[in-house]
Formats: sequence, structure tokens, C-alpha cells
Amino acid sequence: MSAILTLGTICDRNPATVCASATLEEAARLLSNSYMDAIVAIASPVQRPTAVGIVTYRELLNSLTRGNDLERAHVLDVLDRNPLVLHEEEDIETAILKLRCRGAKHAPVIGTGGTLRGAISMDRLQACRDLEQRGGRCG
Repeated sequence: MSAILTLGTICDRNPATVCASATLEEAARLLSNSYMDAIVAIASPVQRPTAVGIVTYRELLNSLTRGNDLERAHVLDVLDRNPLVLHEEEDIETAILKLRCRGAKHAPVIGTGGTLRGAISMDRLQACRDLEQRGGRCG
């Protein structure tokens, strides 16, 4: 019997991050310069950051369509007030269910005390689940 994979094993351990007080212009620049579709918003730039949400292209576009100026609006202005965060000990199926229930494609992964451990996408979760079901190993 193979061990159940946890998010801590398969998440991106070095996600792009942006401080919640940064402008949306800074977040947009980070997104455009990274290979990611989302960046994790953190409370402050410390050694053990606390995840407070996630910013995707969708939030940036929604902000623009509402007439916001990306140079004046801040990351905190577009964050979900009840953000989805996943815990590193959760399994793939649980994470997929939680993302689907929220209509989300990305989420930060946290450890004990809310410390950021990484980020995960629905695409990564589904690929790992499919690989595991075919007898492969994801991680």
C-alpha cells in the first residue's frame, strides 16, 4: 500500500509572493515576470511569512474593469475576505474538493501557525492524482 501524498509533498515550495500592502501594479509586474498564474499574498515580507490570500490575473482584470488604477489600488483591496488556504497535511482529493467548492484554481499551502509552505494549483493536483492512479509517483 502506497503512502497518501500530502500537499506538503507536492506543492511548489518557492511560490512567487507579494506583500498585501503592495500596489496592484507591483503584483501585475510580478505575475508577468513569473511562470505562475497566481502569486501568494503575504502579511509582510518576513522570513516565515503568513499567507493571507492569493492574487491571480482574474483579480487584476476585475480591478481594471471596475475602473481601479493599478498604481493606487493595493493587493489587500482585491483579496477575498475569507481566503481559501490549504494545509500541508491535506491529501490531494481533499484539496481538489475544496478548490472546486470555491471555484478556485490556486491556493496557498500553509503549515503550523499559518506559515506559508508553498502554493498549489488545480492543474498540479489533477496531474498528480492521475499519475498516482496509473501507478506513477508524483512529488
